[in-house]
Parts: sequence; structure tokens; C-alpha cells
Amino acid sequence: SGCSADGTYTATGFDLGVRFDILTGGSVVPWIRAAAITTRVETPDLPDPNAGVSALGFGGEASLGVFIGTDWIGVTPTVSYAFVDTDLPGGDPLSMRYLTAYLGLILPF
Repeated sequence: SGCSADGTYTATGFDLGVRFDILTGGSVVPWIRAAAITTRVETPDLPDPNAGVSALGFGGEASLGVFIGTDWIGVTPTVSYAFVDTDLPGGDPLSMRYLTAYLGLILPF
């Protein structure tokens, strides 16, 4: 595909999913989420700008988290696993798998 292993790459996309609360009615609410995701990978390292854009890839994401808080503040520790398959310019396959852990802060107003 002409892409360098040590080049600069940017993955952009969006997801659409649903979240289900496992338990409700309390200050601790565990939840799960499933989503469909799309991703396109781009690199500015190739001379032709159109040559550095992958096909639109599709995949999925599964998340597990918990809301801990009150009516006026909360935190949401979350772990997500995502997978996306796409084709690089030239037809080489690219499979991305990643695990993400993050902590969200909720301030309702």
C-alpha cells in the first residue's frame, strides 16, 4: 500500500449504540453498552492526498461501566473493547483492536 510502519496515521469515525442499565434506583448503577462503529484511516505521509485514505471500515464495540453519584454530580468509570476492519489504499487489510479505559465526570444542569 506504500504506507510506512512508522508514519503518522489518524483514525476517524462514529458509533451508534445502545446502553442498558443493569440495576436502577440507587447511587451506583452498573451498565453495558453495544455499538456499531465505522472508521476511516488517513495518513498525510503519501504524496497524493487521495492515496492515503482507507476504505470505510466497520466493526463493533462493547463497553462495561458504572455510574456512581448523586443528582448533582457523578463519575462513570468505563472499559470498552472495539474492533474495526478496513482496507488500506492498494487493498491491504487493516484490522484494529483496542481496549480503552476512561473515567467520566457528570455535572447535570
